[in-house]
Parts: sequence; C-alpha cells; structure tokens
Amino acid sequence: MHVSRTTRAGTIAGVVALAGALLLPSPANAADAPVVLDDPITFTTGHIDAFNLALNADDSVQLNLKEDVTGSHVQRTPESVTLAVKSQAAVANIPAGAVPAGLPEDFHLLPLTQDYDLIWPGWDSQGIASVYGANAKIDINVTNVSGPGEVYLWSQGGFGTPTQIIQNSWKLPGTIHQNFTSHVHSNWGFTQPGSYGLTVQASVASADGTKTSTTNVASYSFEVFPAPTALSISGAETPVADGAELTLSAAQTPASSTFSDYAWFTRASDGDDWQEIAGEAGASITVAAAQGAQYRATISGGQDIAKGSGQPIVVESSPVTVAIEAPVEQTVSLAPLAGHYHSGSPVDLVATATPAVEGATYAWYLQRSDQDEPVRIAGVSGATHRLTAEQALHGATVTAELLGADGASIARTAAVTIEVDDHGSAPLQKVSITGLADEYEVGADIALTASVAPASVLDRFEWYVQVTGSTEPVLVEGENGPTVTMEATDELAGAAVIAKLTYSDGTAYVESAPAIVTIADQGEEIPETDLTITTSRDADDYFVGQTATLTAVQSVPTGLATYQWYTKLPGAESFTAVEGQTSASYAFKPTLANSGIQVRVELVDGERVHAASEPVTITAEQLPATTVLTVAQDKATYVAGDVAHFESTQTPQTPQTEDEHYHWYIKRAGAADYVWVDQSREKDLDLPVTVEDDGAQLVIRLFDHDHAVLAESAPVTLAVEPVATEPEPVDTVLSIDGLVAAYDVGDVAALSAVQTPETGEDHYHWFIKRSADADYAMISGALSADLAYTIAEGDQGASIMAKLYNHDHAVIAESEPVVLSVRSGEAKPADAPESRTGEELDGVEAGGITLSDTTPERGQVITVQLGDDTAYAGQWAAAWLFSEPTLLGGDWVRADAQGRIAVTIPADATTGEHRLAVFDADGALIGWDDLVIAAAADVPGDGDAGDADGDGVADDTGDGDAGDGLAVTGGEAVGLLSGASLLLLMGAAALVVMKRRRSSAAAE
Repeated sequence: MHVSRTTRAGTIAGVVALAGALLLPSPANAADAPVVLDDPITFTTGHIDAFNLALNADDSVQLNLKEDVTGSHVQRTPESVTLAVKSQAAVANIPAGAVPAGLPEDFHLLPLTQDYDLIWPGWDSQGIASVYGANAKIDINVTNVSGPGEVYLWSQGGFGTPTQIIQNSWKLPGTIHQNFTSHVHSNWGFTQPGSYGLTVQASVASADGTKTSTTNVASYSFEVFPAPTALSISGAETPVADGAELTLSAAQTPASSTFSDYAWFTRASDGDDWQEIAGEAGASITVAAAQGAQYRATISGGQDIAKGSGQPIVVESSPVTVAIEAPVEQTVSLAPLAGHYHSGSPVDLVATATPAVEGATYAWYLQRSDQDEPVRIAGVSGATHRLTAEQALHGATVTAELLGADGASIARTAAVTIEVDDHGSAPLQKVSITGLADEYEVGADIALTASVAPASVLDRFEWYVQVTGSTEPVLVEGENGPTVTMEATDELAGAAVIAKLTYSDGTAYVESAPAIVTIADQGEEIPETDLTITTSRDADDYFVGQTATLTAVQSVPTGLATYQWYTKLPGAESFTAVEGQTSASYAFKPTLANSGIQVRVELVDGERVHAASEPVTITAEQLPATTVLTVAQDKATYVAGDVAHFESTQTPQTPQTEDEHYHWYIKRAGAADYVWVDQSREKDLDLPVTVEDDGAQLVIRLFDHDHAVLAESAPVTLAVEPVATEPEPVDTVLSIDGLVAAYDVGDVAALSAVQTPETGEDHYHWFIKRSADADYAMISGALSADLAYTIAEGDQGASIMAKLYNHDHAVIAESEPVVLSVRSGEAKPADAPESRTGEELDGVEAGGITLSDTTPERGQVITVQLGDDTAYAGQWAAAWLFSEPTLLGGDWVRADAQGRIAVTIPADATTGEHRLAVFDADGALIGWDDLVIAAAADVPGDGDAGDADGDGVADDTGDGDAGDGLAVTGGEAVGLLSGASLLLLMGAAALVVMKRRRSSAAAE
C-alpha cells in the first residue's frame, strides 16, 4: 500500500530522550513586549507552541500562541488561529498498554516527536525567565474543553510507558505544572473528529514568591478531520462508446476527510488478478473504455498498528465495471424539398445527422440531368447549403455525405430531386459577351469573354462564328470556356460571334446576342476632326457635391473611340493624365479645393494623338448653409467586428430643410480625403468596423435635389480596439476571379475571392476605389467570398479588392485590386423591353433600318444598321420579329460603334414573309423592314440539320454536336454552301484554329 505521510514508527515508544532534552531549563533573557498578530489563520503542519508565555511591557505575563510556520517565533492571539488535525493523524488498533487508560484503540494522535505532515503543538514558558527566574513556578490551567470527544495529553517513560503531564489526570481539563521555565512537547489524543475548544489561563510565581502574575484567559480551537470510512467511484454509471475516454473519480466518506494518497487497480474481468496502475495516485483517472473492464481504488493515511510499524490505514472502494453502449446506427438525411421551384427562388438544403456527430462536416454533391455522376460542390462543408433555382437544375439530384472530424466518410443521404417549373417561361439567365473593341486592325487579337447573369450552375460554353455571306453560325472546336481569342482577319469583317451556355453534353441552355466584329479599313484614312468638350452644366455653375460630367465630341465622326483625359489643378505647372479615363466621358466632383481645375482630352489612334481639345475650366462654390448637422455615436470605443451606429440631427429643427438626401463619408488614418460609405443614403448609419478603422473620421453631408452640399457635420473619430485574443497565424493568398474585359453601366460584375490554400475562414469585406477617390470604401453588405456589384456611372477605372478576416475580425489576407473597364454610353434600361405588336407598324413606311440579308435562313445571324452611319452608336435597342411577336435575343441589344446590332433568326421561326422592327430604349420606333425567312439548308455531314422528320423542312436544332462544329481542317463543315461562302468559312476556320494552335504552341 501507499503511504504519503512521514513514517511514524516509534513515535509512541522511545521519546523520553527528546522529552528530557526539551524539559531542560534555558538561560533567562530579557525580552521586549512582543508583537502579537491577530489576523485569522489555519495551520495544518509545523512547529507551534500553543501555550506560549510572554512578558508584557510592565513585566506582567500574557498567554498567546507562537509558531515557526510563517516565520521564526511569530506570536499570535490564540483566538485568531485554528489548529487543524488532519485525517493523517488517525491511528488504529493501538494496544492498551501503549497509551493512557481510557483512550480507545482508534483515535487521532499528534505525537511527541514531530511528524512533518502534521501540526506539532507544545508549550513554552522560557520567555518569562528574565523577570521571574528560570526556577519560576508555572501552572497552565486548561479550565474547560468543549467538543465531540475527549482530549488526552501525556508523555512517555523510558520503556514507552505513558507518563502523566497533567496533574492527577491523563486528559483535559486539568493543570500542567512546571517547577522551572521550559519548552515542552507531548502526545495529544483526540477521541472523536470534530471541533474542539480549550479555555486556558496560566499563573506564574518567582521561586521566592515575590513576583507573581496571572495571564489573560485565552481560547484555542482545534479542528480534527475524520479518517475516511468508505471510498466510492463515480463515472461508470452509464454505458459509453467503445474506446471513448472515461474519467473515474474516487470520493472519500465523509467528504471532509483529508487522506490524499490514492492507488488505482484494474482487471479485465472477474476471473483476472488485480493490477495496480502505475503512476496514478490522484483522486481521478482517465482510461479508454473497454467492455467489462473493472476498476477499484484505495485511499491511505494515518497508522494501522495491527499491520505493523509504519503501515497506514487503507480504505478500499468497491469495484466498478465499465459497460459499452450498444452500437448506434449513424444516419444522415436531407429535409424534404418543395414540390417544385421557380427560377430565382432559393432551394434550401438541410442535412441532419442522427445522432449528432461532434466536429462533423459535410460534403455536398450535385448531379444534373446531363451529368453521369454526382459532382462535389466546392467550398461547402456545413450542414446547410442554398442553391438558387434555375431551369438547368430541373431533375438534378442532391446528396450529402457526413464526414467525421478526421475527414473520413461516416454516412451518406439518399438523393433528393430538385424540380424547377417556370410554366413555359424562358430561363432567367442571360449570356453577354464583353471585350469586343469598336474595331480591330488585321492581325490583332480578338479576346472575348462570356458572362452569365444571374449566375448559373452550368459553366460550359460553346463559341460560334458566322462570317458575312454565310447563313449559319459555325462552332469553334475545342473552345468550351468563358473566354476565346481569335486573330483579326479581313474575312472576319462583319462576322457575328455567339456564346452559348450549354449542359455538359453540349445541349444549349441560353445564348448571347451576336457580337459583330469590325475590321478597320486598311485603305481608308481616318478623317480629320475637331475635338470639343461639353459639360453637364455650365462650367462655372457647379456647387460642391455635384458631379461634373464632361463629354468629348468629334466634329466629324472618325470611328476612333479611345481617349485620354488630362487635368491641371490650380497652381499646377502642367496637365496630368487621369489614369483609367479613356472613354468619351469623364466625371468627377468639383470641390472648393480644386475649383478652377482645367480639363482637356485627346483622341488617340494607337500611340498617335489624332485630335486634342482646348481645356475647359471647372469652378465650384459652396451653397449657403441652411441647417447644421451633428452626429452622435452609440459608443466611445468599439471592438473589431462591432457594428457602429451613428445618428445625425439637423439643427434648428424649425424651420427644417425639406431635403432628406444624405451621404456618409469616411477618411481612414493616412488617407488624403474622405470617400463615400457605399450605399449610405439615410440620416443614420450602421457601419461594421475593423481594426483598420481605428482613428478614422466620419462625416455626413446633406444635399439638395441637384446634389449640391447644403450642410456637412463636424467629423467624429472612431476608436476601434482589436479583439483581445491573439489569433493563430494563417498563411493564404487571396485572389479575385470573374473579372471580364469590359462592362456596361447596369451590368452586374460577378467576382469571387479565392483562397490559396483554403483556410476555412469565410468572413470577407469588399472595397472599391473610384478614379477620383482618395481611398478605398467598403462595399455595403458584401460579406462573403462572392460579390455581385452593379456597375454604375463613374466606375470606369475603379479598383475593387477583397479582404479576408478571421473570427476575431483581424485581416488574414488582402487581394491585389482588379480594375473595372466600363464602356461609355447610356446604362442598360432597368426594365425589360415592353411587348410589341405588328399593328404598330401599320401605316408606317418601311425604312430607318437596313438588313444585311432580307432572305435569311432559320438560325442565321443578320446585321441590322440603325439609322444613318453612327447615329445610334452605343444606344440600346429591342428588335422584334412579326407576325408572331418575338423579341430577338430576349433582351435589349446595344448598338456597336457603327450603329449596328446583330440578331439571330429563331430556329423555330415559320418560313415565309415577316417584318423586323427595332425600337429604342424610350419605346420609340427606329425603323422596320420586310424579310422572307427560308428553311435552313441541308448540310451533309452536320449530324442534325437534315430533314429528319420528313416534313420537307430542314431540322436545324443547333445542338452543338460534333457534326455541327467547325472542323480542325476547316473544310468538312461547309457542305453545299456557295463557292463564296465556302471560301469565307474556310478563312474563318483557318483563323480560329491558327490562333488556338499558336496559343497551344506558346504554352508548350
């Protein structure tokens, strides 16, 4: 067994020598009046003279307590001290002759010789010898004892025989008499555990009787802790998983017992021997659960004389048996889906594991009707996922796989099927082509990008080219991504390019409006032109807060559309190019600081300046203030991640301005000027703050109906503290995907932040810095890895960046900015084109538009010239086919720099006579013309274009099978086309294939 306390063999016998030594008189020493402490304290070990006689300043004697535990000879009032007799003082089975008569065989013993694990109380009268003499007579009178048992006090003779210390008694109360001053220790015995109180007073007389003193009455407290009578083990009451960590805890009874030496034992079953578990000596133990394993514990302390000298009392628990819970079948299921969804509505997927698995993640899989097997959805690991319904998801199945904390598969759901029913409507998704220049020099790269809005689950594209004179778009083989690059050739002049978003099997889903390629006329000189600047208001009629929009105007159209704007601030020596401002319009906000700024523009042809304007001077003034704005914030200091709340007030309230047009602006530490807080248009503001906002200043401005500033508040300063915990360092690189070559105002830029490698963090902020801004501004509500940003006027040349934060809102990574390229011109109308009827053309003379082919075939792309020359360049139009009204392309179409649009004749259009009409964005008719639609030609070898159903009309499904495509050699797809068309198609084929091969060679 284990014994943690000092061995006490021989403490009852053989103590006479020590006792004799302690009873020797000591020389008298004069003493100053003692310092006696009175703060409450408990002693569990150490040397203590409980009854200590000390001299007062008047030589009278006081009774106090002296200890060497907290220092040397530290004196205390007895009432402030609790003397703790630990359970380790318990002795058992002591033979009757070894202790005073009347003591039971089991009691608590504080021995004559010091046990360093217990208190060692005694008494000391040597401190009075200097006044009363070494032979003074001392009586220490214990006048009263209270407690649950009796208190014995004795010493030992030469052969271990008990000897009395108390006059005529073995136990207290009683008197301890001394014939000379001395320092004495003895055996103490307490028959029961509990709280004891001793009342003590001492009297002193010199040997000749001339000096006497009686001490104060002192009260002493002893707290005797019981030895444990039982030991129990908890923690194995209920079954646990096999191999799980199981903690067993041993508890003594009574709970106040202080034995501290534990031992643990185990065996595999009833028939096995118990084995002690090495290194486990505490009150609890953690083990790996195994079926039927048994555990027991022991607690030891004190002395059991019957077991031999120095052997402790041992209390043993009953064994406990570990039970393993029956295996639970782990299941995971998906919540039922709606009967059907409409495009654009959310499809909320919820996986539930039964039972729940701590630390589990999920892998989600989607299998569309065109896919052979499920495909894991990237970047999703939670128990929920949201898809947006679209027709491409009709019939798709979803499953979720439950993964353990180690990533291992645990269970998988049954598949659920998504039903999308738009009741005959076309898909919401629209494909647009960006990157098309106004014109190309022969040999230049034509780099185009297809984008889809709203986003689609499909990501496969097919690209088609229809050259002038041909009646059918031809597939560009091997180009199935969102980008394509071709080399500009004379043969591509006027060619139409179409991008189709397709299923994995090549079935078309939606397609773009045709984009027309313009090749520069190599033999025609660019005409001379004068360049002037028009302004949105008179140049000297701007107020602070208004936007000055400057537009370059060519006196003679040149076909050139690339500009460079320059500014010269007041006091500056020269003009400076405005970075990113290369379109026909330039917008900025005049301020008092830049009032008098000069602006000029150049029309450029490659590296050559073709024309330059005279400068215009823009001035601004401040409107008189009609009210005063004040701002109050909800906190003086914020923690990163908080949402700061600001409220503004106009003063005076009466009369109050009727204007309620507000913007908030922020200037972060180190920034040159304020920038607009994105989408802030109300009098109050909720702003998520980061550590980068510490020290930033915030103001609010009130504008009139012309966006002139009426009032500006004094700035308030943000104080932002970092989160207290220090985040673990995370190393990742953040990049931005999804940028296209050019946007129109009103387009949605769909950007995604990509982590390399993935960190598991998903808290983002997106920021924008427009060309005239001094700093980046946070884009309101953009908190995820995906950004859908609607392009606005003034976004040309704007930079967008993303930042990734951890859960403490500290920046982990910051992307490099991407720059928006925005085409000049009017924004795309917000509303879809209104429905039209053929009756609107009745009585209106044909004209106003010119068709490139008035006898097109079904599926053919034709070019429509709007008005004369470039009158409608850059404007939005809607093209309708009558008699059955059909909106060609299904949306608005933007005219190119030559004022042309391209439309595709529907593959299911009825053959015969039709009318094609074009309306502008205001709904006004631009013009119309007659056309006759013919059946598509039967092209041998195209796989699908023949008359498969025997109706006499060729079936051109345009499904993009290999037979429809442009062959690598450029010859086998042209079929029975006319000789001229054959040559044109061969040229286009050679063009695209050559560019692709050149790119491949470069990659190799």
